[in-house]
Amino acid sequence: MGEIDLTKMRNADGRASSAPLVLLGVTGCIAAYKSCEILRGLQKAGVRVKVVMTEHGTHFVDPVTFRALTHEKVAVGLFDDPSDPIHHISLAQECDVFLIAPCTANVMAKVACGIADDLLSTTALATTATLAIAPAANVHMYEAAATQENMATLRRRGVRFIEGGAGYLACGDVGRGRLADPAVIVRETLGLLAERVGLDALRGAGIQAMEAFPEKQAMAYSGVVAAVGVGAASGKTAGFCHYLGEMKDPETQAVRERYGKELFGQITVELRANRAADCERGCETATEVLLGGLPEGVRTGELTWEAICWEKTTGMFLRRGVLECRALFLAESAVESGEFLDFRLKGVMSE
Repeated sequence: MGEIDLTKMRNADGRASSAPLVLLGVTGCIAAYKSCEILRGLQKAGVRVKVVMTEHGTHFVDPVTFRALTHEKVAVGLFDDPSDPIHHISLAQECDVFLIAPCTANVMAKVACGIADDLLSTTALATTATLAIAPAANVHMYEAAATQENMATLRRRGVRFIEGGAGYLACGDVGRGRLADPAVIVRETLGLLAERVGLDALRGAGIQAMEAFPEKQAMAYSGVVAAVGVGAASGKTAGFCHYLGEMKDPETQAVRERYGKELFGQITVELRANRAADCERGCETATEVLLGGLPEGVRTGELTWEAICWEKTTGMFLRRGVLECRALFLAESAVESGEFLDFRLKGVMSE
């Protein structure tokens, strides 16, 4: 059995980094109870989760439930935390991804129109993090022209949607509008977090990086522009029955058995530039960043680049790359009681 490397995650500049943070927005609909499952799925992937709720959302799930699951204060009102008088700004700045799941048609309309009349909608307007929405509504509300126009508006602004298929709804109707499966929402959110890792690393190296390249605004960019996404991702149990082997804690020297699972994935990069030479230089910088600037808890594998080509739709040179990567999630437990706590991204198995 390979030895477990407990090196802490670090940022590209060498500073120790904390776990990624997802702000989970819960709005007022019957699917709100599924937010608990979404929350636990994210936690098991090593993600820290905070919860912000609308007042109507508290009628479906009590905030105490989320506080027990997260060990964090649950935010509901704009003025319910005297220690943080500008709560919507601190929440907006702290998160890496703001996931609203479930999101009612009413809240989608507010976000689309820039209405900020409660803590959740105010935070959504203030955040610069990736905003993801998992809608849930009656089929007629979901398919209403106003709702579809609001969703189209949000998509144009870069909001990511995680939609469910058609099926039986709580009201008795059958059709679109049901919340996506919690496992799908967790998987898609983890993908968005992986995008942020690549985006932040490239931006730290001075490359203009974004989630998707706006082809209609191609002429507005100079230098090298990178669009970062997530390719195929899969997970598997690491070791027999989740058993990884024995681990020696470097601080206490105590030896304990460890359990966990391993995640494999791809980070995709598209580099565009007005000149082929700039595209080539951007490729060299991106290679250095992706192979050496990601958190140490993520082990990078093969990075492959396609040949530079001319993209007619943007009038720019394009080069695509794919980075294979993997990470190990260790099951955390209380040392004294042995009680299971959660999975945390800690490092990788040595070869």
